[in-house]
Amino acid sequence: MPEAAREHLTAEERTAVLDPFGNPEAFKSLWMKGAALAQRTAVKENDRLGIDSHGTVDGRLAVKKPSGEINFVKSFDV
Repeated sequence: MPEAAREHLTAEERTAVLDPFGNPEAFKSLWMKGAALAQRTAVKENDRLGIDSHGTVDGRLAVKKPSGEINFVKSFDV
């Protein structure tokens, strides 16, 4: 398994790792960076495998094809 890319952390985020309750905004920022990295990695892997990626664009449900085409979903059946 490849190693995750290193993201540069701010001093506040480094401190938040040790004491998450001391600075909740820095802790939130740290988690947001991690989630964004995971999302980018998943979409890249889906593109490599040739499968669609599902998510949101500007608050609207969307499906991204491996070709880069984005289709917005108007409704879906469960």
